[in-house]
Amino acid sequence: MRKPSAAQTQRPRQRELGITPAQTMVFGDCLDDLEMFDAAEWSFAMGGAHPEVLRRARHLAPSDHDNGVLRTIPRVIGIPLQAGPPT
Repeated sequence: MRKPSAAQTQRPRQRELGITPAQTMVFGDCLDDLEMFDAAEWSFAMGGAHPEVLRRARHLAPSDHDNGVLRTIPRVIGIPLQAGPPT
């Protein structure tokens, strides 16, 4: 049995959490990620993404190698990243 894709589980997860597409961020870099973009207003193409993903995304994020998701979420929600461990 095939594991469901992230896109197939996204809408049920949104219902479970009580959030809307306007409150949802998704990150993708390959063609099979495009379906997720349809259920989220905050769609990000990762650096080095497939050209069609870059075209369809509403926003850009650094690549996975540059911790793109980790760097982007705090920036979008307004939380400054710390340079090191908390003191």
